Amino acid sequence: MKNVVLYVPDSTAGIYLPLLWASCKSYYELKGQRPNDYHWVHPRLNYEFDTDKLKESLLHIKPDVFGISMYIWNDVQGLEIAKWVKETFPSCLVISGGPQQYFKHQKNWFEQYPFLDASLDGGEYGELTIADILDNLKEDNTVNWNLVNAVVYPSKNKKTILKSKKSTYKRDFAWDYSPYDMQRDVMLGIADEIRSLQYGVYAQYSVNGKLETTRGCPYSCAFCDWGGGIGSKVIVRSVENAKKDIDVLEATGCNYVFLCDANFGILGDRDISIIEYMAERKRKNEDFFHLYFGGFVKSDKHTDVLKKILDLDARHNLTWDLSYKASIQSIHKEVLDNISRTDISFSKHVELAAFLKDNFNFSSYAECISGLPGITPNKWYYEMNVYASHDMDICLYPWSLLPETPSYDQAYRKRLGIETVNKFNNMQGNNSTLRKSEVVVGSYSYTKEDYKEMWIAYTIQRTFWATGFLHKTVANIMKTSNIGYGDFVKLVYYKFFRSYELGHCLKEYINKVDKQFLDYYDENSTVNNTSISFDNGVKSPVSSSLMLTLYYNFDQCRDDIVNWLCSEFNYLDKNTIEKECDLFIHDRNNYSTRRKRFRIINYRHPLLSQFSNEEDNGSISEFMITQMETYTNSKFLTARYLGL
Repeated sequence: MKNVVLYVPDSTAGIYLPLLWASCKSYYELKGQRPNDYHWVHPRLNYEFDTDKLKESLLHIKPDVFGISMYIWNDVQGLEIAKWVKETFPSCLVISGGPQQYFKHQKNWFEQYPFLDASLDGGEYGELTIADILDNLKEDNTVNWNLVNAVVYPSKNKKTILKSKKSTYKRDFAWDYSPYDMQRDVMLGIADEIRSLQYGVYAQYSVNGKLETTRGCPYSCAFCDWGGGIGSKVIVRSVENAKKDIDVLEATGCNYVFLCDANFGILGDRDISIIEYMAERKRKNEDFFHLYFGGFVKSDKHTDVLKKILDLDARHNLTWDLSYKASIQSIHKEVLDNISRTDISFSKHVELAAFLKDNFNFSSYAECISGLPGITPNKWYYEMNVYASHDMDICLYPWSLLPETPSYDQAYRKRLGIETVNKFNNMQGNNSTLRKSEVVVGSYSYTKEDYKEMWIAYTIQRTFWATGFLHKTVANIMKTSNIGYGDFVKLVYYKFFRSYELGHCLKEYINKVDKQFLDYYDENSTVNNTSISFDNGVKSPVSSSLMLTLYYNFDQCRDDIVNWLCSEFNYLDKNTIEKECDLFIHDRNNYSTRRKRFRIINYRHPLLSQFSNEEDNGSISEFMITQMETYTNSKFLTARYLGL
C-alpha cells in the first residue's frame, strides 16, 4: 500500500481543518479505481511547525506521493519540505498546486525547482488531478502525465514546460459528497489536537474551518485570485451536502468558519436556505461557530437577496464582527475600469449599510486596496469625504501582485505604469518562512511620494475616526468650514505635519515615517514593511502608528495639536479643545475613572488573548478597544479595527 501525503502548512496565526485533504480523499473513495491501494496519511503534518519533528515524522511515513498546496503564507515552507522529501525519497512523486506558483511566468520553473515532478494550476481542481495520479501510478512510482488532468511537467532536461493532453470540464466535476461528513471521525480528532497545541505566544489554538458551497468566480478583477479560478464557470454543491459540512463544523467546535464562495447570494433562494440553516443551528446552539463571508454577489439585481442574507446574519449574530463590509476598492470609475472591477453599485452598498445600521446598530466600512492605478492623493481625500458622509469607516490593504491574477501580467503592468517593490508580505511573523512578494507602490497616476502620502492620510484618518479623538472638535470644523472628513485629513497632512513647526515628538514621528518609506522603496534595504517601531519594543502597522504615538507621548504632543487647531481654525475655543483632550486615554491616565468600560466581544481570538494576558499597564489592545468604545459607543470589535 502506497502512502499519500497532502501537505498544506498552516499559518502559525490560525489553524484550519484540512478541507483539501478531506475533499481529495473522499472524492477518491467515491470515484477512484484503486482506493484500496493507498493509505492517506493523517493531515496533522499541516500543523507541525517544528521542521525537525516534521521531517522525523516523514522519515517514519516514507511517502510515495507528496503533494503541496501553496499560497502566499506557506509556499516557502511547502517547497522547502518538498525538496527535502525528494532528496530523502528519490522515487517519491512530488506535485505542487495552489495559487502561489509562477510557472505561467517563469519558463525555468522546473529548473528552479527540479524536485517537482509536476505542477497544477491553482484554478484547477486538485481532486481530479490527484485521482488521475493515483489511478495511473505504476509500481515503480512513475506516471504517464498525459493521463492526468491539467498538469504541467518538465521535459527530461527540465528546460521546457510540457502540458498534459487531458483536460476535464469543470462543470462535469462530480461534487456530490460532503468531505467533512465522509471524514467526520478524523475531523473531530483533529479539532481536539488543534485545541491542545501550544506554540510561541499562543497558549491555545482555536479551531477554524472553511465551507465551500460553490467554486469559481465568473468575474476577472485584475487584483483577485479565487479558488476554482476567476473568469470561470461556477459549480454548485447541493444544499444537503452543504448542511452536512455545517453539521460537522459545528460538531468540531469550530470558532470561526470562512465561507469560501466568491459570490454568495448569486443563487438566490438556494443561498438563503443555507444561511437559514445556520441561523436555525445558532438558535439551538449558542456556541455555534462565527462566520466570515468571503465574497457577496456583485450585481444590483441581487440586492434584495443580499439584504435577506444580511438580515438573517444580523438577527442571529452569525458573523464575528457587527459591521457591514463594502468591498468597494474605489468609487472612481477610472480606477474600477483599470482593475476590471465588478461589484454592486456604491449606492446599493450605502443602502445595505443603512439597513443594518437602522435595524441592528451595525457599523460599516469600505474595504479598499492601496495603490490601484488611477488613484491620486486628491481622489483618495475625496473618497474619505464620501465614505465619512455615509458614516463608513475605511479598511485599507496593500496590493501584492499574486502570480495567477491578471495584474501579474507584464503587459498589464506596462500599460498602467505599475511600479513594485519586492518585500515580505508579513502574513506570518517569521519572515524566514516567506517569499518576498511584489507590492505595488507606483502607477501612471501617482508617484511613490504620493503613495506614502495616501498611507499617512489613512493613518491620520485612523487616529481621529477609529479612536474618536477630538470627535466633537472635528465635527465642528467640518460643519463650520463646510469641508469633508478627507478635506480635514488633507489639512492635517499639509498644514500640520508638513508646514507647522512641530515639537520634538511629532517631528521625530513624521521623520521616522518618511525614513521607513524611503527604506521600504530601497530593494537593498533590510526594511521589508512600513511598520513603525517604538522605543519600548512595540512595532505597529503604519496605520496605527500615529494613534500609538499619541498614546505613548500624549503630554509631549498635546500642545502642538491644540495650538495648530486654534491657529488654523480661529473660531475654535481652546478651552473646549483642552477639555476634549482630557478625555483621551493614554499611558499616563490608563486606569483613571474617565475610562468608560463596556465591552462586547463575541469571539475568541488568540492575538487578542495574547495582549489581554499581558501584565504591563500599557496594553495596546486595552487602549484601542477602550478608546474606540469610549468615544463611539460602538459594539463593533475586530482585530481589523484595532490595527493589529
